[in-house]
Amino acid sequence: MGETLPPVTTGFNRSLRVVCRPDRLTGDPGAVLLREVLERSGIISWMTARLRDTRRQVDVTHDLASLIRTVVLLAAQGWRDHDDADALRHDPAFRLAASSAAGPCRGSPR
Repeated sequence: MGETLPPVTTGFNRSLRVVCRPDRLTGDPGAVLLREVLERSGIISWMTARLRDTRRQVDVTHDLASLIRTVVLLAAQGWRDHDDADALRHDPAFRLAASSAAGPCRGSPR
């Protein structure tokens, strides 16, 4: 009791700190942990290197890696339908976990 845990820093985004606080900022904190696992395993980089994105790149809003991450995160967390991503679009943890803007973890396999 009264013990304080140090904040956790993720490899894929070093500015992100995971701390326990009484206020609720996200309903989906597991997404951040799953993103860390995905980055360390290199599976998303492995998949995107083997898939071809045939969309017109000028029209692309979400890159292929973000789309794959979103599908994997939804499935891993038990969301049944891809429309559930719409419900999570404003959740800060899910957005960060799915986004490519955070960039890959340094030292992760590519």
